[in-house]
Amino acid sequence: MKTKQVLKLLKIILFLFLVFFIINIISGYFSQRVKNYVSQKAKLEVTNIISDAITETVLPNIDLESLIMTVSVGGEIDSIYINTYQVNKIMADTTKVLHTELSKIENNEILNNLVLPFNIIVSEIFYTRYGPNINIDIFPVGSVTCDVVTTFDNYGINNMLLEISIVTNIKVQTIIPLQRQEVEIETRIPIVVQIIQGKVPIYYYHNTDSEFFPNPPV
Repeated sequence: MKTKQVLKLLKIILFLFLVFFIINIISGYFSQRVKNYVSQKAKLEVTNIISDAITETVLPNIDLESLIMTVSVGGEIDSIYINTYQVNKIMADTTKVLHTELSKIENNEILNNLVLPFNIIVSEIFYTRYGPNINIDIFPVGSVTCDVVTTFDNYGINNMLLEISIVTNIKVQTIIPLQRQEVEIETRIPIVVQIIQGKVPIYYYHNTDSEFFPNPPV
């Protein structure tokens, strides 16, 4: 009689454990922890793909000598002229690269084993190698934008740091079974980083031909 009671109690405990385990998995799967993990994985993967493509395809074709020209007065840089023709060419080349790489991402040609591990679903503290990994699919959505941005920052004493960068912004949708979310990804790739000594210069954008305009004073 006691044996039957013990077995019955064990069955009840086992049943409750299974119910608790299933509820834990379901709540974990739909938790913010999983959403954050999927979002960060997508951002890291897409950022690496875009950065590598721009670095290998766009940057080597930039004519840095004609991109910027500095004008010195009294030993200090007074003005910086930025060639808009070069800027427009950089943006056009970058846009082509973005569309090419996003097409590859959509066709799942270049994603590197993008998965959601089972241990992330179960717990963010305890690690386990067991359980199925879930594939994360990425699909581009919305428009693709890129820009060439110029910034000045304080650097040391009485110096400024000039940075010209390619900034891209794209939106992708991450999909796992029964879940999807939209992720916005911004990538910033420096083209020129230069220390400007002395006062902050005035800088201009120019017309769309290959010459600086107006002509810098000699």
